[in-house]
Parts: sequence; C-alpha cells; structure tokens
Amino acid sequence: MDTRRIALRGLAAPLALCLVLVGGGCGGAGSEARVSPQGARLAALLDSMHVESHWIAGHHVHWRTGEPDGHALAPIGQHSHCSAFVAAVSLKLGVEMLHPPEHTQVLLANAQCAWLRGEGRRSGWEPVETPVEAQRLANAGRLVVACYVNPDPELPGHVAIVRPEALSRHRIESEGPQVTQAGVKNFRSTSLAEGFRHHPGAWAKRAVRFYAHDAGYLGQRHRGPGGVDRLLGPAAPPPVHFPSARKRHGGVALGFEGAARAEHTATQRPDAEHDHVRGDRDAPA
Repeated sequence: MDTRRIALRGLAAPLALCLVLVGGGCGGAGSEARVSPQGARLAALLDSMHVESHWIAGHHVHWRTGEPDGHALAPIGQHSHCSAFVAAVSLKLGVEMLHPPEHTQVLLANAQCAWLRGEGRRSGWEPVETPVEAQRLANAGRLVVACYVNPDPELPGHVAIVRPEALSRHRIESEGPQVTQAGVKNFRSTSLAEGFRHHPGAWAKRAVRFYAHDAGYLGQRHRGPGGVDRLLGPAAPPPVHFPSARKRHGGVALGFEGAARAEHTATQRPDAEHDHVRGDRDAPA
C-alpha cells in the first residue's frame, strides 16, 4: 500500500477527535470564535456609525456624531477622536461612559480608563481578565472597551470597542481581539495590535485593559430606513439614559437631550471636542 495513504489514514482519527474537542478545528478556535445573533447585531450597529468617514483626525467634530462642526482646532499638536467614538457608541447603547462636557476630549482616553476602574464599576462596567474573554463577551453581544493608559500623564492613551468577530484563540493571543476605533487612522475592523500600534508596548507588553458592560442592546431602538424606529431584539425594556446627564438648567431638571442643548456653548470650546496630542514625544491614539 502507498505509504502516503497509510500516513493519511493514521491522521484521520486524531484529526476527527481534534475537531470534536475543540469545536472549531485544530487551529484553536473555540467558543470565543462564534458570534451570537446578539453579537451580529452589535457589529451591525458599529457598522452603522460609519467610523471610517466620521470622527476624522485633524477635524473639530461633535463627539456624539463625529460630524465636523466647523470650529477651529487648537494651533498645536494633532487631534484624534478615539474617546469620543467610544462615548458615542456607549450613548447608542444607553450605557454610561465619561464623555464631554463632563471631561473635555483633551486626554479623555486616559480619563475614561481611570473612570472605568473606579466610578464605572458602579455604572455596571466590569473588568475582563483576558483578551480571549474580551472577544468572547463581545461575540455574545456585550459592549467591551479596550483601554490603554499612557504612562506619561501629559500624553494621550487610547480606547477602542472590541468588535464581534470569529477568531481563533491563537489569533487573539497573538494579535489581540478585533476592534472598531477612531484614531489617527479609523478602522471599521482591525486587530487590536494594529489599532494600538501608535502606542509602542500597549499590546506587546499586554498593557491594554478590558472592561465589559451588559448593555441592554436587544431592547434598544434603532433609527431604521425611512426614519422609523425599530427594535433590535425581542425585549423592550424602558429606555436607559446616562444618570449623570440629568442636569438642572434654570431650576428645571432636563433629560439628556435637553441638557445637551443647554450645554451646547460649553461643548463648542476648542478644547472640549478633541483629543490633544502635545508635541512629538509620542504617537497619537
């Protein structure tokens, strides 16, 4: 008998066993590789925000929409909007996140990371131990933020949204979870290693931290074609608002939209709408 046939026959049983045990083939793909229907809807929402044509670096933008607002940037440094995009995604899902004007976009990514470690815990954010677990939770439809604090407090960190994606464990451990982000370059979908590459050591030294929120995504309403609201899932819980967004203006309690209008002037300050990168000591987010 041909020795090649004997060799292939000898491999058949171990290969079949590997496929059964791992659930995704011998490449190491397991449960973290499967994207649930909730995860697919989360990915669709991220795509609907068109990050590659909004929150563009070098432009003064409104943090919630990523649209240029016509205001001039400060004359020095470079400007990107990673933290504004993360805040905008959180707003879409009714999840509290530090955002302008509670904190200007100057070094907002570092501030968001600190907020997630502290006050964010009281708002439902939980730390995630590993990149593999972060990808698994995103694939299940949970909102997961990847967060890097710059060791130099005068320079920006970086934040991104972990994107649902079918990846093997080996791929996650080598290049990180998949992310959607704004930054010097905006990505609808890229590896964390690529998205954070302007921060040497962020991924290589495993300095990126992950936080997840059990967002009520399935019950949120999304503006569909023709301006008609549609449910993204079967449940319809009461709408969720940022608790901190209930401001008082002239003695009257305002919801998020009213508070935003009352603070419109404040949010137009040049230092309130952009991440500011000082000098050339570090690459921007």
